[in-house]
Amino acid sequence: MERTRAQKSAEEANRAKTQFLANISHEIRTPMNVILGTNELLREQPDLKEDQRQLLGAMHQAGVSLLQILDDVLQTSRLELGQVNVNQQDFLLREWLDHLCAPFALRMKSVGLSFQTQIDDVPDRLIGDATSASQILGNLLSNAVKFTSQGSVQLIVSKAEERDGKVGIRFSVIDTGIGIPEEDHAYIFSPFSPASSRTAARYGGTGLGLSIARSLTKLLGGTLTFESRIGSGSQFTLTLPFRTVQEKPVTAPAAERFINARILLAEDQPENRFLFDRYLRKHVRELIFAEDGEQAVTTYSSTAFDLILMDIRMPVMDGYEAYVRIREFESASGRHHTPVLALTAHAMDADQDRLRQTGFDEILTKPVRKTDLLDAIQRHVDVVRPF
Repeated sequence: MERTRAQKSAEEANRAKTQFLANISHEIRTPMNVILGTNELLREQPDLKEDQRQLLGAMHQAGVSLLQILDDVLQTSRLELGQVNVNQQDFLLREWLDHLCAPFALRMKSVGLSFQTQIDDVPDRLIGDATSASQILGNLLSNAVKFTSQGSVQLIVSKAEERDGKVGIRFSVIDTGIGIPEEDHAYIFSPFSPASSRTAARYGGTGLGLSIARSLTKLLGGTLTFESRIGSGSQFTLTLPFRTVQEKPVTAPAAERFINARILLAEDQPENRFLFDRYLRKHVRELIFAEDGEQAVTTYSSTAFDLILMDIRMPVMDGYEAYVRIREFESASGRHHTPVLALTAHAMDADQDRLRQTGFDEILTKPVRKTDLLDAIQRHVDVVRPF
């Protein structure tokens, strides 16, 4: 009886912890969507002075760092609770690396140091867990940049073995930084170890990055090794398995794209409506806003759209119920299936699973980059459907 009661109490505590972390994630990602999105739009302006670009670059880097801290804390909790899932997706390796490396290259450039990327003969279009791979490689690059005060950081991407229909992609992160003392080698992948605590206290960060990287690498079926000497820098070598697919055509840059589509966007936050209006207004035929799920259903019932972007946490009617109502209306009226993309600050695995089970055609997690948003829209409305 006592054991059952203790087990029930532990389960309730885990649920409460998961819900708390989900709320924290949502409440931070919502304003960060506006902060990083506005920063992206400002950096697109052609007449910026160099000092303005540097200020905007510093702001962008601070926002990226804040998100990394949030992701580290959330991922550690997920791993502890066994709630991390492997999510396969189709992505372009070089485009993914450009997005991932940009803030690190900017940070190195701002202090007069070199950040180099070398991509050998590797397939570009891959299928794998790009989100988890981003967190692993992002932590390795973040450490390399943080601990390098002279010289350079280099990322070399090469092809490893091919086996069982998968190709291994090797990411070697090489820095000329402070190096790792030999006595710490046995502990650097352990969370909350004296070595990670000393490093976090001296250089900042959560001290969780390498522990998360090792755990996620194992989950994805990859390997993570390192070589380091104090005063001589470090090399971390990450190898992950991916499936390859046929190359797809190169997409035009966001600034040059126009998508002939009428889009309904349901979003209750006025700051996010402003941001998405600036993201899309020049790139789509028509953009109409709804301020909650009920408004979205009413608007859709009277006007046909090529695509719907649906926030999830909204007053009056949330995105889940609005999605169900839209599908019910389509079934009753005979209207064609309209793609509905979830636009959400819910980043926890349980929330993402619920979104997939509900039936959303795609899930975009805030903060959302302009290019990623346009790519997602174009995936679903390459051919405009008749009204």
